[in-house]
Amino acid sequence: MLTNAFSLLLFPTRLISNASDALDKARFLSISKPEILESNADLEVRIEYDEEASTLTVRDSGVGMTKDELVANLGTVARSGTTNFVQALGDKSAEIDQSEWIDLLF
Repeated sequence: MLTNAFSLLLFPTRLISNASDALDKARFLSISKPEILESNADLEVRIEYDEEASTLTVRDSGVGMTKDELVANLGTVARSGTTNFVQALGDKSAEIDQSEWIDLLF
């Protein structure tokens, strides 16, 4: 019984976490490509419950994954993106003012 309750809480939590990651990705990419936020500067996560259909919808205005990212990550229960993020950043970190890191992280 406890396992089922945990699963019911875990799934929506992961959806919201993934939506938050999509917003973080949009913020990060907008440093080098400001046009990413031109069409939607208000980054947000919306959660809607439809009682009639018994559905929960999580929508975000962030940047989704590419096909390669989906293939690499689909089915992964838990993986920290921090290592991949730092590796992908590589030498570009010298181009980013450290004060901008605060915005990226929070």
